[in-house]
Amino acid sequence: MKQNWKSKFNIMRVMLIYDLPSVTNEDKRYYSDFRKNIIKLGYTQIQESIYVRVIQSKTLSNAHVEKLRKFVPPRGNIRIFIFTEMQYESGIILSGNISENELINDDERYKLIDGN
Repeated sequence: MKQNWKSKFNIMRVMLIYDLPSVTNEDKRYYSDFRKNIIKLGYTQIQESIYVRVIQSKTLSNAHVEKLRKFVPPRGNIRIFIFTEMQYESGIILSGNISENELINDDERYKLIDGN
């Protein structure tokens, strides 16, 4: 279903980028629990340690960030970016090969390095 231009400004994408240690067994448990929890919240992996989720409005995205606070491990670094659907769709992906993840998520935005 095609979205109209207004919905592309109202629908939001929440992007998580994280760097969590996995040196000790405790670190690995925190990493595993964090990943399981964000997947339960509806996040999809688009690259290693980068996950996105669609949220219906800016107000709901703010509430969703509060849910994420419950899962933050004591060590590591998590960044959250919130984009409109229009901003997210304007992203350009440069890659030597198309990954299965990108085929599922949106292959129309793909730009191959070799021009194919």
